[in-house]
Amino acid sequence: MVKACQTHVRESTRFTAETWRMLLNASQMEMQAQTSILRGEFSVPLQPLVREYFTGSLYRILGKPRMSDGTKLTVAGYDDITDFYATGTPSKLYPLGSHSGSMMVGLYPIPAEETTGSLILYGCMWPEEIKIDTPESFIPDFEAIDHDTMVLGAVCQAERIDTDLTVSQMVRQQYADGLLAMKSRANYRATGARKMVVRGR
Repeated sequence: MVKACQTHVRESTRFTAETWRMLLNASQMEMQAQTSILRGEFSVPLQPLVREYFTGSLYRILGKPRMSDGTKLTVAGYDDITDFYATGTPSKLYPLGSHSGSMMVGLYPIPAEETTGSLILYGCMWPEEIKIDTPESFIPDFEAIDHDTMVLGAVCQAERIDTDLTVSQMVRQQYADGLLAMKSRANYRATGARKMVVRGR
């Protein structure tokens, strides 16, 4: 992806690989914001007496999470939890921010022994964040057909940083066309979602 970005600029070393990763991340977040194309259902297995769970690097949670038996959970704020040590069957899920690039959530009450084997299911939007230390061989969450659009978005971001960087009008138009194609596929996709399973760690 970084090498693909470099082919669009007149000086391939003008931006470091780390900078290109940040620009690629900005590009993919813009693509997701405009198309909402990455949607899926995730599940996290409950562990007795474990309050905090990694849920992967998600854009945002959609709708109401639910237990595998169909019981819905309320999405709450951290300040809405009054007793962080209560145990039982979870009724609330609240965000705890991110750690090492993964989103964390807490459950209230803390899952008791009898909840072992249950799952928390929720719809979500992502992609995973691309950081400056993301491995060189990373593969974006978007389908391969959209990788070129992501590159064009990063190049357009680079143009805003360096006003002397020559980027043709054709590149900008190709980027806009790529976004339109993504929106079209999102609207007409039969399933409406790609399913994944993210396990708690």
